[in-house]
Amino acid sequence: MDAPHDRATERRQVTVLFCDVVDSTGLSERCDIEELREILLEFQAVSSQCISNSGGSVVNYIGDGIRAEFGYPLTSENEAVSAVRAGLVLLLYGLVISRALRVLVMSKDLFGSLIAAGVAAMLMFQVFVNVGMTIGIMPITGVTLPLMSYGGSSVITTLLAVGLLQSIYVQARASEALKGRVLRY
Repeated sequence: MDAPHDRATERRQVTVLFCDVVDSTGLSERCDIEELREILLEFQAVSSQCISNSGGSVVNYIGDGIRAEFGYPLTSENEAVSAVRAGLVLLLYGLVISRALRVLVMSKDLFGSLIAAGVAAMLMFQVFVNVGMTIGIMPITGVTLPLMSYGGSSVITTLLAVGLLQSIYVQARASEALKGRVLRY
């Protein structure tokens, strides 16, 4: 059964703007066709820049005029591809976090377990906050998405954390390999 629609959340104010060159007919009588073409191209370029700077989008060019919309939700041609890419990135983050939790379980000492738990928690928190900000359920903060967001200290911290996980994993594997062996001097 579908949830009831809240019509208030679907309503959106959209402003449509049409602007054109004043007295373009008189201008076409006074100017050469190439000059008129240059004037119209410059008008369209400047108007498009002003419209996009104000948060609008140019819908189409009609003769010497421009039709623009403000407040209209924009879509792109590649939304399906972007959704697949986002799903793939989340899947890879899930893989990294599950491997961190596996290292947590494999660790043979308390210190290694605590480090692995901290790294896994750090990665989960950063991914959760970034996904929450993207879909609009959390406020926008400065938390970076590990290994994706630009920032030198964030990348270095994440790589150091992954290096710690690797070290704990190697120690756990070595401990597992030596299990049952007796050291003799």
